[in-house]
Amino acid sequence: FEIACQNDSDCIAQLQRETSMCVNGKCTNPFHSGCLRTLALQNNNDRFKSERYVRECNSDDGDIDGDDGIDESICSRGVFNYDEVRVSVGNWESSILLSWIIQILMSELLSVPVTIDTNGQGQTSFYDIDAGFAYTDIPYNLEALRGADIFDGDCVG
Repeated sequence: FEIACQNDSDCIAQLQRETSMCVNGKCTNPFHSGCLRTLALQNNNDRFKSERYVRECNSDDGDIDGDDGIDESICSRGVFNYDEVRVSVGNWESSILLSWIIQILMSELLSVPVTIDTNGQGQTSFYDIDAGFAYTDIPYNLEALRGADIFDGDCVG
């Protein structure tokens, strides 16, 4: 989405979230640092305020295995050291929305790093600072499944 703005107060007024900022004339994604915690903080709900509910960092945030590029005020490197899960989306909106639900639950409640795969068509992560919404041109990415099978589920290494 793109919402034009002059300053941060424009974004807060339009999106009703204090976590959105005006950057280069457009509002940023108010849920960049996590959905459940952002909503809990805004609604004074103590359940999700703890550090436990800071979303898990993923490879879109930087090098999750190294020391470079991760802003730990946005996400945390989990203590469980799970392999990253990549959710492949289809070329329809419900597929993307379902992938976001999976990403939120796994990243924020289970501390598993999750990215969304659009087959190189652009950013679709729920946490993308620009709130990208890219469709893939492949409805079912069978090649990605074959690749994951060949590398024992580790598509990175």
